[in-house]
Amino acid sequence: MSAAVSSPAGTHPVGATRSGALPAWWPLAALLLLATALRFSTLGLQSFWYDEAFTPVHVLHASLGSTLHSP
Repeated sequence: MSAAVSSPAGTHPVGATRSGALPAWWPLAALLLLATALRFSTLGLQSFWYDEAFTPVHVLHASLGSTLHSP
C-alpha cells in the first residue's frame, strides 16, 4: 500500500505552472524586450558628441600608463 502525497489546494511546487498559465517572470521578460526594442530602434540616430570624439583622438595613447602620464 502506498500513501499518496498531495499539496494543499491552490499551491504548486516551485517552478511548476498550471497548464495555460504564464510563468511568474513574464512581466520582467516583457519589460526587458520592450526596453531592448526601444534602445536598438534609435541606436543609428545617435551620434558622438564633440567631447566623445575628441577623447580618443587627442587624449588616449597606446597604453594606460602613457595616457595617465601625458601632459
